[in-house]
Amino acid sequence: MRIRIDHSTRYAYQRQARFIVQTLRLTPRSNEGQQVMDWRIETDVDAHLRRSEDAFGNVVHTLYTE
Repeated sequence: MRIRIDHSTRYAYQRQARFIVQTLRLTPRSNEGQQVMDWRIETDVDAHLRRSEDAFGNVVHTLYTE
């Protein structure tokens, strides 16, 4: 069985945001019960993504804009 999930998060501000730091906990895990075939995080702003793992081994991305 294949499942496709598309997730979108949109932020709107009254004034242009100058600096944003956002923690993203969206990355699924591959394991015996599921195999992640394709995964990506896309932004429509000039941003930097830093990948790390939390204490439980979950992938966490931190998004920075300037």
